Amino acid sequence: MKSFGLRGYSFNISNGYFCVYNHFVYGAFHTIITPVTKAHSARRGFTLIELLVVVAIIAILTAITMAVLSDARAKSRDARRFEDIKQIQNALELYSADRSGLYPSGTSLAPLVTGNYIQVLPTDPRGTGSYAYSYQALTSSLVACGSGNCPHYVLKSVLEQDSQLALDSDIDGLLGGVNCEDPAFCLIP
Repeated sequence: MKSFGLRGYSFNISNGYFCVYNHFVYGAFHTIITPVTKAHSARRGFTLIELLVVVAIIAILTAITMAVLSDARAKSRDARRFEDIKQIQNALELYSADRSGLYPSGTSLAPLVTGNYIQVLPTDPRGTGSYAYSYQALTSSLVACGSGNCPHYVLKSVLEQDSQLALDSDIDGLLGGVNCEDPAFCLIP
């Protein structure tokens, strides 16, 4: 460690073991030699404990962030499912308007695409089969309608979060063989 004062009034020289302080006081140099202690030596890095504490803090913050992001992603996918169900419902209403209030029979929504009521059937945002959309045509007594005149239907999408407010206003129970218990979001016309 070398440091020099203003206009030669004081300077410090260290060889790692001793510090030599020379002060110019009252017209003469005064020399003080002291052993080097930790306070005098320069720190060259972080201790292992300090590094481990920083890594632990970063790990905790990362875990908290991932949990928050996971919930936000699930909410986003559920919002997409609500929009997809509404899009399918609009296409079904257009189909019904052209056919005297009747809907496609069975469980297939293919007539909506072939009749140009919807360009492409929406797919689940998660891309897995466990959250797929389902459709079932219903008779006037709300049982499954496999063929013929089908004046009702049920649309279903399974949500990832069962705390959605929309689940309070949807249809619950078994309807035409479709299980609409929460977290399933079901609509009928």
